[in-house]
Formats: sequence, structure tokens, C-alpha cells
Amino acid sequence: MRLILALIVVFFVAACAPQTFDELHVPLAAGAGYGYSEQRLDESHFAVAYNAPVQRAFSYTGETGRAAADQEVSRAYDMALARAAEVALANGYKAFRVENRTNDAISQNYEAWEGPFFGFERNYAMDEGYLFARVTLVVALLPSPESGAYDASVTLATIRGRYATPPG
Repeated sequence: MRLILALIVVFFVAACAPQTFDELHVPLAAGAGYGYSEQRLDESHFAVAYNAPVQRAFSYTGETGRAAADQEVSRAYDMALARAAEVALANGYKAFRVENRTNDAISQNYEAWEGPFFGFERNYAMDEGYLFARVTLVVALLPSPESGAYDASVTLATIRGRYATPPG
């Protein structure tokens, strides 16, 4: 029963979370609590980061928790790649290479407490569990695509297409 209730909460929260490219691909400074940022390191190198929207549920433990973390890191990676592609194009470059990647996934699980609240012996804080994912890339901007590099226009179009409509 607890598993079913937890899954219902996860699906409800996921349905309310931003899903499309335009909803997800926003500057971090926009105040949404998620989004991209970048910092120029030198003429042709940038650090690009993306904070995924925080997911909330009862728990992110075990295999289900690992799968959720992997999904959020993957989404953050896609959005960081999209921003790297935009940075390359805006600076007159046609490609970029990822020179370093850092993934961060942090989760906290629900807390249960004892006590006769509302006739139940055990109560759960439904919004206590959360999952936060962030990906940071160091990218080198390139004048043209080469082996192991991303074509900026193709990468941006591919990721835009992947998130064109919410998963259904």
C-alpha cells in the first residue's frame, strides 16, 4: 500500500513539473530554482551548468531512487549540452567538445514520526523527500566539428526535439 501511494505521489509531482524544452531551458537567475548558467573561462572555454527542477516524493531509495537520479542527471546533461550549443553558436563557433563533466545528485528521504495524529500511529511528511540533480560541463568551443565533438546546431535541434512535448 505504501509503495502504491508513493508511486501515485511521484507521478503526480512529475506531472506538475516542467517537462518541455521551453519550460526547462531557462536561465537559473530567472528564479524558478532550476535552469542553466555559464561562465567564460577563457576565449574558447566555458563552464556550463544546469540545475534540474527539484523532484519531491516520499523516498528516493533503492533501485527506484537510483533510476530517478539517473533520469534527472540525464535531463540536466541534455539541458547543459543545449546551453553549450547555444553558447558556441552565439560566439561564432560551430562545434564544441566536452572536456570535463561533473554530475551531482542529492536526495533526502521522508521522515516518519510516531504519535497519535489524526488517529494514525505513524505519520509521513509527504513533501520531505526530494531529489536534486546538477550537471556541470567544461566545454571547448571549436570552429568546426571534429571527432569526439558535438555539432552545435545538430545538438541543439536534437535536444529541442527530444523535449518538444511532455512525456505522456
